[in-house]
Amino acid sequence: MSLATPPHNNTVLIVDDGLADPPEEPFDDARRLAFLADDVVCLYVLSGGWREAAVTFGAVPGRPEDGGLWDEMAEGTIRLSTGRLAVSIAFEQTGSPPCVVGPPGRYGVKVSARGRDLARKLPQVRELEMADIPVGVEQFLVEFWPLAD
Repeated sequence: MSLATPPHNNTVLIVDDGLADPPEEPFDDARRLAFLADDVVCLYVLSGGWREAAVTFGAVPGRPEDGGLWDEMAEGTIRLSTGRLAVSIAFEQTGSPPCVVGPPGRYGVKVSARGRDLARKLPQVRELEMADIPVGVEQFLVEFWPLAD
């Protein structure tokens, strides 16, 4: 699934349908690329709350190769309660249609990003006219693959 989505508090959340409670980890460490917890992938967006980030996420059959197209990468494992993921806004409303990555279980997750250096250099949104706000400066690819339990 690919979409452009505005961040909420400089984060984009990809959440499993089965998430019961948001994790306790604070979502304010923009030095990191992402935070992973069971049923949640939190992407840290550097380009501000009004600039939409381009986010693509979905299933792959196995661990993806490291590619030269991405500036930053992070990897980890999570458990998904249902395997149905969607972008969530502050854990309160859905910002995308659901995307099934597979059955419930443990998954490897790789987050790749580009455009973050440019995003750091952009002026704050209050200095721009709304029509001049760039969309998709930051691009994220989030890949999920099944792991043995």
